[in-house]
Amino acid sequence: MASTVNTIDYITISSLGNAADFGDLTVARAHGAACSSGSRGVTFGGSDNTPTKLNVIDYWTFASLSNASDFGDLISARHNNRGAVSDGTKGVVAGGVVGASTVAIMDVVNIASTGNSTDFGDLLQATSETGGGVSDGTKGLFSGGDSEGSRFDTINVINIASLGNATDFGDLTVGRNGLAGVSNGTRGCMAGGNDGVTIFTDAIDYVTIASLGNASDFGDLTLGRSYIQGVSDGTKGVWVAGVVAPWSSDDTMDYNVIASLGNSSDFGDLTSSIRGVMAASGD
Repeated sequence: MASTVNTIDYITISSLGNAADFGDLTVARAHGAACSSGSRGVTFGGSDNTPTKLNVIDYWTFASLSNASDFGDLISARHNNRGAVSDGTKGVVAGGVVGASTVAIMDVVNIASTGNSTDFGDLLQATSETGGGVSDGTKGLFSGGDSEGSRFDTINVINIASLGNATDFGDLTVGRNGLAGVSNGTRGCMAGGNDGVTIFTDAIDYVTIASLGNASDFGDLTLGRSYIQGVSDGTKGVWVAGVVAPWSSDDTMDYNVIASLGNSSDFGDLTSSIRGVMAASGD
């Protein structure tokens, strides 16, 4: 297993360029999830080098370069819980692996108040490596994932303000795990992942979050990769890091203008090559 790191990188999404150092997480880890309230970012779970699954929730304030602080704990230690969404108040993280079992659980926190997570409800199916977490400020979508070697094309939808189980939104263009999501508040885009055939797919899908339905083709990443994450400023979406053939960690950042269909372009590089990154954007 590749060494995990505690690094937090940052970029200014409106300006192309390489990432710089922001600070450090409380614990080095990978394969968790992250979301934000706009002013505060939070990370959920993951695993360390052992690999021990962790219940750690960290937080930081975007306005000030600094190290992360302890927020609280997840209901249960887990990793491969790559999908998280926020409505600006609540943050919800979905799926993952607890012990040896893939789970359907969703945890929720109030991002403005530190404390342990509580139960939100369940996904449509137990899944790990779900991703493509996007939100329009009301609905949150979790896309793809896998369990027992099967990759899903399912898009789950929740109303973030109301506790409850997910319902069906539609399907991705192809089932895959380890994909990323970005949104401009209207359109959600889901990119990359492992489809079990090309392994490192360059596909970008999109949906209109307000309307149930299947995803459509948006364009392609600059290179196919899996286990990536995404961030957005409401205009640009930036696709961050991941794994490229032949299973090498990568420092690539691509971007798209979310309102315009098309292929991604180069944004810059992270401070180091990494996989299983957790990503969130804010003020």
